[in-house]
Amino acid sequence: MLTKIRLKYEESAKVHLLLDVLLMLLLEVIAVIPAFTGHYYNASSDAFYHLDRFENIYQALKSGHLPSLFNFAYSPSNSRVGVAINAIYPWIPGLVFVLPRFLIADPIVALAVGFVILNLLTMLSARVLMKTLTKHNWLILFGIILYQFNNFHFVDLYTRSAFGESFAYAWLPLVVAGVIQINEKRPSGKYWLGLGMGMIINSHVLTLLFALGFVALYEIIVCFTKQLSLQKLWALLQAAGLALLVGLYSIVNLVSLYANAKFVEPDRYLFVVDPWSFLQAFVQNDMRDTAYWAYGLPLLMLQVVLTVAVFKSARFRQWGAWIIAGDALTIALFNWWPWDKFSNSAISLIQFLGRLNSLIVLCIIVATVLYFAQRPVRGKWKILLVEGLVCALSLSGTYHIHQQFLGSSVYHDRLEAKTYDEQLTNRYSFSDYLPVDKQTKKVDYETNSPENAQLKETKRTYNSITFNVQTNGLAAVNLPVVTYRHFNYAILVNGKVVSSQSENQPRLALAAGTYTVSVQAKSSVHPVLLSISLLSILFILVVLVYRRYRPKRLS
Repeated sequence: MLTKIRLKYEESAKVHLLLDVLLMLLLEVIAVIPAFTGHYYNASSDAFYHLDRFENIYQALKSGHLPSLFNFAYSPSNSRVGVAINAIYPWIPGLVFVLPRFLIADPIVALAVGFVILNLLTMLSARVLMKTLTKHNWLILFGIILYQFNNFHFVDLYTRSAFGESFAYAWLPLVVAGVIQINEKRPSGKYWLGLGMGMIINSHVLTLLFALGFVALYEIIVCFTKQLSLQKLWALLQAAGLALLVGLYSIVNLVSLYANAKFVEPDRYLFVVDPWSFLQAFVQNDMRDTAYWAYGLPLLMLQVVLTVAVFKSARFRQWGAWIIAGDALTIALFNWWPWDKFSNSAISLIQFLGRLNSLIVLCIIVATVLYFAQRPVRGKWKILLVEGLVCALSLSGTYHIHQQFLGSSVYHDRLEAKTYDEQLTNRYSFSDYLPVDKQTKKVDYETNSPENAQLKETKRTYNSITFNVQTNGLAAVNLPVVTYRHFNYAILVNGKVVSSQSENQPRLALAAGTYTVSVQAKSSVHPVLLSISLLSILFILVVLVYRRYRPKRLS
């Protein structure tokens, strides 16, 4: 009898998961439609930057090779061939956008499918967190919808096209779920935390710093409340080990570039938030690419209501700590504080304090779910109303931006299938991470005098470029490619290996004649490290699935 009950329960859990996935998949298709109406994508400069690197990855895999750390096939027009974008921005999660290119000929449709997959991963991740917080299915769905459909997330996805941050946003709930489960001595906690932190390492460095700060603060609070134990500490150390294995490939690539080469880093500044402009963005449902990205009026209303409830409550509960944390982060965004004093410090790497919205959204949603989980809810139609309002505002705001936020004045262009390759090749974006001279700290890049040498590009691959060069006499020929110190390149002139006279740009002395000159990046992939990272991800997922669905022992 007990065996039948157990089997029935396990079968019910699997069916429930399948139904949840199908519902989330339907919601994700709906979430993508406004951003692709008219069969084009409203692409920001960030979008072109990341799509360039995705296309490099696609070309590499298509040719049967692992991607190079250096982008040869595609790079922004105001950057240079060979820029190390793939070394700075880890590409493993980017497979979400790359793999559909193998199955779908239309690049815009493939891009839309990539967004569907990314959003599905975000919702599945949010589901893990919500199931950690509550057992009420309606409340789990409520939290998932709030996390996926809030305005800030859609601004990140479709207005800014901040792919790295969007991937990191997808994994943040796993980090929160992991630390909570570890504190509650649940065996799966270390795996969720390790997977979440590892995938953030593979996605976005700044969000990694946010996540590390969150985990550190959470554990400090646990320590001060005398809840820390050796068992929990050991679980945290195991999670750290798993995270390092998952992110090993990305860590080594990033560290090797920073250790061996000098390059242009992004500008350092701090855009603070004007409170009045921030409030107006909520009221006007403004989802433009500004420095005060809002997370939507429904979430703001929940934040205000819960903040009032905290101060009216006779007892301080767990949800109160989360909403106060969200409030503190919100106030920290404002221009009330002397942030200009930190404009040249490490904090300025954040650039936009509005990036903290990802943590604010998370705090508000966790507080909301915990609040409703601890009290009976009458009239669940009100929850449905909030869900509908969240979805409606984000979808309508995205459609408005898609249709109207275009043109050179806002650095947004229509990206269409028929001109996809041409736009990725010729569109400007950012010129960060170009190598600089170790003495002058400036980009050492020279062009050729036309009367001395004529260059014509004849071929590009994912890790090489080839030119036809004609010289009228002895000439110093500067190839329009960048190279990095301590990385191996093969420079060939008519099939023979030669050396460059310059460190950051191939510079050759050629006599009068016609030459075929190529530059190829060598040994810029680490297949063993990549295998370790991918196998670590697979191992964690297998363990989590097994622990969830393994046969239960009967007492």
